[in-house]
Amino acid sequence: MLIALPLLSSWEAGPGFWVLFLFMLCAGLLPARFAPVLLRIPGRVWIFAATVCTVCFSLNLLLPGIAGVTAMLVGAFCAAFIGAGLARHLAMLDARVLAWGEDGLMVVTRDLLLGRITSGMLHDLSQPLNVISMANGNLSYIVEHLDIADPERTQLLERIRRISDHTEGTAAILNLFRWFGREGNPAQGQLNVRSALERAVAGTKSNVYHHDVQVTLRGNALDHLVPGQHHALEIMAVAALLSAFGAFGKAGGERKSGAVVLSAEMSPAHVIIRVQCVDEAGMSLAKKSLDHATLWLVEQIAFEINGDFRCLGRGRDTTQYLIRLARDDI
Repeated sequence: MLIALPLLSSWEAGPGFWVLFLFMLCAGLLPARFAPVLLRIPGRVWIFAATVCTVCFSLNLLLPGIAGVTAMLVGAFCAAFIGAGLARHLAMLDARVLAWGEDGLMVVTRDLLLGRITSGMLHDLSQPLNVISMANGNLSYIVEHLDIADPERTQLLERIRRISDHTEGTAAILNLFRWFGREGNPAQGQLNVRSALERAVAGTKSNVYHHDVQVTLRGNALDHLVPGQHHALEIMAVAALLSAFGAFGKAGGERKSGAVVLSAEMSPAHVIIRVQCVDEAGMSLAKKSLDHATLWLVEQIAFEINGDFRCLGRGRDTTQYLIRLARDDI
């Protein structure tokens, strides 16, 4: 509508009009992923931008010709920068803006608080688990020395072995809970891309999410070491996997069959991880998007480690999520 004004009327557009139109066009084309950067700008930058804006608009009134136009252009840029940052800051002050989903903030808040109370529960669960493990070892010793027939002894030892397997599996689950997204795990091996993705897969592995769904890791970056980004990569991978597994759901509780592929590739400056979802025919699936609050939080985690977390739209490409990590070996 702005560009039509000078064409449909006798009004003659000046430099200020075209500057305004240019900034509106740039604002419309600016990718949404750049918006969170405005929340990370130091306070001194805002003061500097406001000072430059004031000086430039004052010079526009004093300087004639191209000098005044240049001052107005710089001042308009600073004003647009301040306005965009202020709008973003005010929007984030009200957490309800993140509730643009079907479930709102209730589910997200419940999950956050559940994570807070889980740390205490893990200690309470580990104590009886240790008792069960000790009792199981004592039972094995007793059965081996009982005066019973070999078939009965074999049957009892097999049952004890099953109890031991379930106990070890439960201990592994507790370990995943205890060290999820945290550093300092003494049992952790090499802090590479493969281990972070494997922990993410193990943390989301259940009958609900993995029914007839194959998970594959591939790529030349799986053995790349990410010691300072390992915990953040695990969190981002879990968020992407939960959404990816949701793409295999059907109406009525049924589930589709297919595969989730985690592809980790090296680029000159980044480690790029693509989360791909395909059905049995190899076709792209419509993803189940993350809620706005979780997506925003994961984006901030990616920003903290100089990375990127993108939710891609559906198309011919089977990639649903793209994770980029800045390489620290260059």
